[in-house]
Amino acid sequence: MKKIWPYVLFFLLMIPSMIWIVLNESLTVGDPIVYKVVSIKLYLLLGEGFDMWKMGMLQILPAKAPLLWWIGQFIVPIGEVIGSVDVALRLLNIVVSLLSLWLFYLVTLRVFSDILLAILSCVALAAAPMFITLVPQFWTEPLQLLVVCTSLYLSVHAQEFSAVRLVLWFALVLLSGVLVKASMPLMLVFPAALAAYHLIHRFQKSQFTFNKTDWFILSVLSVVTGVTVWWYSFNLGPMHEFIQHASQSDNYSSLLGAGYFTKFAFWCSKLLFTSTSVLTAAFLLFVVLFILLRLPNIQVLHGVPSVVALGSALQLLVFIVVSSFTDNQDYRYLLPMIPYFILLICYALWVLKIKNLTRVALLVFSIQLVYFHLVQFGIARRYLYSKYNSVGSIPSDELGQTIQQMKDLNLFGSSRVIYFATLPAFQAINVEYYLLRSKLEHGGPTHVPELHDLPVVYDLATIETPGLSQEQFWRQVIETAPDFIVVHQEFHEM
Repeated sequence: MKKIWPYVLFFLLMIPSMIWIVLNESLTVGDPIVYKVVSIKLYLLLGEGFDMWKMGMLQILPAKAPLLWWIGQFIVPIGEVIGSVDVALRLLNIVVSLLSLWLFYLVTLRVFSDILLAILSCVALAAAPMFITLVPQFWTEPLQLLVVCTSLYLSVHAQEFSAVRLVLWFALVLLSGVLVKASMPLMLVFPAALAAYHLIHRFQKSQFTFNKTDWFILSVLSVVTGVTVWWYSFNLGPMHEFIQHASQSDNYSSLLGAGYFTKFAFWCSKLLFTSTSVLTAAFLLFVVLFILLRLPNIQVLHGVPSVVALGSALQLLVFIVVSSFTDNQDYRYLLPMIPYFILLICYALWVLKIKNLTRVALLVFSIQLVYFHLVQFGIARRYLYSKYNSVGSIPSDELGQTIQQMKDLNLFGSSRVIYFATLPAFQAINVEYYLLRSKLEHGGPTHVPELHDLPVVYDLATIETPGLSQEQFWRQVIETAPDFIVVHQEFHEM
């Protein structure tokens, strides 16, 4: 029974996110809606023949690594069965995150040989504001988190694998990570170095031998290698352009033109911001001060915990140093780095060897977990967080009503100009997803529906107006001669 209840805990940690997914019918603004559309289109292309599907797999979104929607296309039919494609796609990241929690638990248990610290690490990961925000949506970062946790598991359990098995598994994880995101190797420097150390040590003592399982893994690795090379060789140009674009930021970024150390400070602060609450940050500050006061009496032992702590610190440093060379301030990229930060917290508590302090840490992170889930449900007040959440997303029924009104007014395929004052980010991709999903969920024909060109649409809520007064802003709007301004779903003809 003692071996089972930690795994029950993982499931309990994810229940609030599962409930949120079922209750929340909003269409999230941003990349997730694009990934959902692509997943559905790939699924529908299966009915158009293998050649069409293969070209879709290759070309449908050439600028971004494709593994999320490659998997997502096979989740879409589950959505048809349960009556909600959106819920099915979002639940994919719930399953992924459950695996991440399980692997991270095994990592910390192996490193510190302390079940309380292992449980704390999982609660801390599940309580991270960025984890709570991104996991119930269709972002790629939860898959990246799984890749990091898997690589950590392989590196700290390296002695349990034969040299051949370790090479095969790590290569498979690395290539899968590259299919999730091109920059994934930057996040795996420490696990790769630790695994390499074990391999060098093993190479001196044993020979590399294959058994049947190794040959099977090698065959899977060969397929994944071929697919990775196939996709990247075809999409290298668009991928390169996207990476260049992603390394920069928009004209209103606070980091545009900022000095290197300003950017470095930004990423350091966001690491804390995406991992903790104010209460937790205050507690961690207390732990650091406590360590400094007791420093003469603390014996730092050489061994796995110290190596992992040092490696985690260096991994965080490498990521932040590289990120600070760009103008990008998209801090959701930090989600896969949170396990390294938590390992440092666990190491600090392990060094102090005060069980009651570890229990207090568990309580503090539990309070954080509850608080941010209350924020996610709109019950607690949001104090700083977060541009990636569902706030500002489009209620599905509201979008459907607006689409119907646009059809009634014959606005599809027209050259009209429309401003939406109260419907956030009304974009063609949201309309397309709504129509695709409706076709599947209501038993429509299984082909990609033709989406007529939308009229020129602007969202007043997202227009940047630096230095403009309200009067100047509306004068600018009127000068564009809009045909309609939509307020609370009412179309006002100009």
